[in-house]
Amino acid sequence: HNEGQLYRPSSVAVDAGGNIYVADWGNERIQIFADNGMPQKIMYGQATLSKWGLEWLQVNQDEFTARKKSDLVITELPSHLK
Repeated sequence: HNEGQLYRPSSVAVDAGGNIYVADWGNERIQIFADNGMPQKIMYGQATLSKWGLEWLQVNQDEFTARKKSDLVITELPSHLK
């Protein structure tokens, strides 16, 4: 599905800035929406930070800096728990 489209959303959270985090279970991703409902970002993850994830953070310095300063942890269970 495209940005902003959900398939079997399973959970939602809102941060202090009003950003809305939706666990999009059917698409195996987290979608982030602004407080006005507009899609902002799609996040795909892994159980650990892979070499590709580290490379992505090094190329995207803003995300890397935010990650070092943030305690945001997103888990998606039980579909990927083995």
